[in-house]
Formats: sequence, structure tokens, C-alpha cells
Amino acid sequence: MEEKQIKEAEEGLALPRSALGCMLSANAAGILILGGVLAALGYFVQEIPSWLRLPAGVVFALYCAWVLISSLIRYNSYGYSIQPDKLLVREGLIFTKTDMVPVERIHQITVKSGPIERLYGLSKVIVTTAGGEVTIRFLKEETAWEIADSLQKIVGKARKAQTEEPEALDGKGPQEAFLSKQGGESHG
Repeated sequence: MEEKQIKEAEEGLALPRSALGCMLSANAAGILILGGVLAALGYFVQEIPSWLRLPAGVVFALYCAWVLISSLIRYNSYGYSIQPDKLLVREGLIFTKTDMVPVERIHQITVKSGPIERLYGLSKVIVTTAGGEVTIRFLKEETAWEIADSLQKIVGKARKAQTEEPEALDGKGPQEAFLSKQGGESHG
């Protein structure tokens, strides 16, 4: 493995700068929707005591600050690494988690993008396994397609290597060899 690949595997690949803008825009849209709902509530519900409006405004302002700061934290903690035998995706806000998917477990690879992602030219790669999904988010569109293609090739090589491995079939078919290893008989 080249030195660059080793370094990337250890550190994880960083997101493009436009990913931060996408995160901030998505959070800003959420803040605007919440602010609109709260403003409408304040307008239509006249029984809200005036002394409650200031603390509610302060809580809303703190929430807005937290959402924006959390975007920065999430951006800095996000990373992914594609290795010959596994895919790693690291993300988190307060608690960081790393999903590790062995390539032989990958069933499907999908490239998707939502409306805000498309504004920034970003996409995500969704890797489906029998146990669930792992998503590499906030990728430049061309990078997402390159990753999907690369993962598809790695999965193909892994599957080809599995089928080419010599098994001690002793002249039997795969079912008979499996049953004989298990101590059973074939009825076919």
C-alpha cells in the first residue's frame, strides 16, 4: 500500500469545504422553520404571558447558536476511509462513532443527493449491507461517483477471490462438501 493510502486510512478523508456550507444551510433552514412556527404561535395565541416571551427568545437564540456550532464540530469530526478489505465512516457530535463495513458484506451501493446537497454540488454514497446502511455524506458529486465505482470494483474483487479460493471438495459439489463437513448427508 502506498504511503499516501496508509496516511488516509489512518486519518480518514476530510470533507470538502462546501460540506460545511451545506450543513449550515440545512440547519439554517431548520431554524427558519422553527422560528416561523414560534412566531406564528406567538401571533395566534394571545394568552402567552409577556414575561415568558423574553426567556423563550433567549432559549431560541441559544438553540440557534448551538445548531451553528454543532455544524462546525460535526464537520471537523467527520471522516471516511476506503481500504481494500473494509469501509470506515467516522462521525459524531458529542460522541464519535466509527462504522466499519467489511467489503464482502456490501450488497448495494447507491449515490443520492437531496435539494440542499444539490445546491452545493454534493452527494452521498449509501452502502447497504444485510445489517443496515452506512452513508458517506457531503461528497462532491464526482467524488461520490468515483467512490461508488471504486467500492463496486473492490466488492467485485473480493467476491471473485472468494469464489476462486480452492475448497477441499474432494470431487463433490458444494452442497455435498458442506454437508460432509457438517456430518450430514446429501439427498439430491
